[in-house]
Amino acid sequence: MPRGSAGAVRDAIANSGAEIFVVTEGTAIPNVDLRRMLDAHVASGAAATVAGYAVAGRDGNADLQVPSGIYVFSREALEGLPLRGFHDIKENLIPQLNRSGRRVMAYTANGAHPRVLGASSYLAANEWVVEQIAHGATPEGYKKIGASLIHTEAVVAEDAVFVGPVLVAPGARILSKAVLVGPSSIGREVTVGRGTLVSRSAIWRRSVLSENAVIDRCILADDTILPPNAHMFRAVMATSAGAYDRTRSASEPARDPLPMELLRRMGRLFGSGTWSRSPAAQ
Repeated sequence: MPRGSAGAVRDAIANSGAEIFVVTEGTAIPNVDLRRMLDAHVASGAAATVAGYAVAGRDGNADLQVPSGIYVFSREALEGLPLRGFHDIKENLIPQLNRSGRRVMAYTANGAHPRVLGASSYLAANEWVVEQIAHGATPEGYKKIGASLIHTEAVVAEDAVFVGPVLVAPGARILSKAVLVGPSSIGREVTVGRGTLVSRSAIWRRSVLSENAVIDRCILADDTILPPNAHMFRAVMATSAGAYDRTRSASEPARDPLPMELLRRMGRLFGSGTWSRSPAAQ
């Protein structure tokens, strides 16, 4: 029988001697000062602290606190849960704590927390994360070139063009005349072929984009192989270019992707500079 979110947490603490636990929903991307949240939890003496963000109320009503999927629980709040059966955090555990008179505190975070619920929200979260990393401190092993971050173990052709923030992981190879438009992420050991255009996309590990391919607003899973001259827009691809699902539903109006020639002109006009790690990449 499924245990539910609270039941799963109850099972997880069995092998831990800790007194305080941080729980994050799998769809949430934490965007909270955890140290401050933990300090607030301890200072309040609460059994549970729920992170949320304020949404303005309508028609003169008070602001609403919307849970962001991040919780801090004291051990006592979890040990009272049964070892069998389904128990949810929001529907079962929180009401149970309130009924028993134990304190549940709301912790207000700064702004909404990104959630990944499908292909569109995954791309939006990916773009948000890439921009956050690009505008922060340069991670160890990376070099910042213009708005992009490229790992020192990546190989990039001298005439490759980067437009906006692009994150390039170790072992990636960006070949001659490739154009990468951000926010985009290029995973480990990915190959972006000669003359290929990658725009606003997430490319997972070991994928190969053959020469003169064009992708815009796409997700390529691990080990995807895209054939030469392929054109993919708003798609999710896995294993090969022959198997992918459109992210646009039949009821959603079509959105024309940016024309390839326009994107190439953007690269030439606004590119953050061209550079090379090795002539072999050409």
